[in-house]
Amino acid sequence: MSNERVLTGEHGNRIREVVVFSDQALVKRRVETKADRGLNRFQVAIDAFHADPESVQAAVFGEGEIVSARLRDIPTSHRPQVDARALEEEKETLEARRDEILRRRLVVEKQLRFLDSMILFSETELPKQVRTRLPGPEELTASLRFLDQEYGALVDRDGERSRELADIDRELTTIQQRLKKQGRPTKTSKKVVEVVFDSASEQSVTIEASYVAAGAAWTPAYRVDVSSGLDDVRLTMSARIVQRTGESWDDVRLTISNAIPMKGARLPQPSSWMLRLPEPVTAFGAAKAGGGQPMIRARAASGDDDEFDALDDLADMALEEPVAAEAGFAQAETRELPLAFEYELSNGVTIPPGDDDTVLPLWTRDLESSFFHYTVPRHDPTVYLVCEAIPDRTLLDGPMSLHFAGRFVGTTQLEEKKAGDELLLNLGADRAVKVRREKLRDKISETLFGMVDRGSPSREFHYRITLENLKETPTLVRLHDATPVSATDRVEVKDVDVTPPPDSSDDLDREGVLRWDVELPPGGVREFDLKFVAKHPRGQVPVGL
Repeated sequence: MSNERVLTGEHGNRIREVVVFSDQALVKRRVETKADRGLNRFQVAIDAFHADPESVQAAVFGEGEIVSARLRDIPTSHRPQVDARALEEEKETLEARRDEILRRRLVVEKQLRFLDSMILFSETELPKQVRTRLPGPEELTASLRFLDQEYGALVDRDGERSRELADIDRELTTIQQRLKKQGRPTKTSKKVVEVVFDSASEQSVTIEASYVAAGAAWTPAYRVDVSSGLDDVRLTMSARIVQRTGESWDDVRLTISNAIPMKGARLPQPSSWMLRLPEPVTAFGAAKAGGGQPMIRARAASGDDDEFDALDDLADMALEEPVAAEAGFAQAETRELPLAFEYELSNGVTIPPGDDDTVLPLWTRDLESSFFHYTVPRHDPTVYLVCEAIPDRTLLDGPMSLHFAGRFVGTTQLEEKKAGDELLLNLGADRAVKVRREKLRDKISETLFGMVDRGSPSREFHYRITLENLKETPTLVRLHDATPVSATDRVEVKDVDVTPPPDSSDDLDREGVLRWDVELPPGGVREFDLKFVAKHPRGQVPVGL
């Protein structure tokens, strides 16, 4: 080889572009160097703790041919990561200082032991029996002054060093935790992307090396701003970035991608659809039975006192006109690829490795939406204010903070839209709209002659749902409930009577699910009755009844 060198930051080697995926990052470095005629072995140094060897790619801008490109480990005495190396140097300095303090404390401890032994010796019988000359006033004064000043100074000095040791131990613990969170490898080595280039002539070349680094990830975070008059809904999507790769991203061109990296995934294979009778279920292996979950999840429950109390007041509150126009969030350039969306930040971004997450806004847009109230009293005795928006293909699962009329009111979870589903944004519980579901009847019914079928008794059920609007304005409520559906021929559900009839039966393509769209006037009350008869074997009450 006519030219072999390790290209570090001193040679202009730096990260220029980063694409962050959900669980890793694609990093691209660029460096300019001189190439001799013939074969050149360039080793582009990288600082990542973990890099995927299969992901390494290289490009050389110059006349010649690339012979090979691969990831290599070069043993070193210290780890190449700047941040980790600085922490280790700080740790070594603190440990040296700690050893020095321990040595000084040992000297002071010996001095104190010597003085203590002299004091104890003076209190024994032997000195009292020995005829000695009594000290004069000046000697006595000097001895007392020595004990008061020197002995006390030794004790104070020992206490100061004890406190200094405690401070050093706390700093060492913090450094250990930071090093541990960085996911550092157990051995020290320098990773390089080795590029073998056959140069056609002596020339200046530019080398670009890219690789996938572990320790980086991003998740979406959303902010919804709803105006006090419910006439404007603005959604902001941000990226919460975790950067623990070991490298520093300084003024890089950053792109966020929602592509799902493939890791040996195979295409699904079709198989026959076989029907089998279920195996007997033991008590130990029995699964818990219960109803489905409500479509919308929120942190605030109906029993919370303060979290969403501000909704009614904020709806009627007019905000003061600002002195100047409000600044908006920065916008990233959105690109649609065949399998994903990418968001490229317009300005250079600096994200050092560390424990803190970085939040960067990607886009802000107004949503075409409508509002209604939503309740499923069978599962949750709460009425929620909901915004129904036109679905957006770019939305993923993520936490969402809610801001109503300029004030934060709570958090919820935005769920990725599934095929055929509506996009519903939960704005929180509205206490001015009440719902109550109560059982009015649960009785074993009799036959025509006043007899009861003792083998398979029939039970009559009557449920009543009451909706009440305490607002001074009309409101639209979407009410969900369900009639029971038998999953076995040993349980029979009959004589179903729903009053008033629902606007939709088997709603959301779910058997037995009912939906009413109710327009409640100010102060209005509506009642809904659900009656049915369930027949089942005696002593075997169906789960969920």
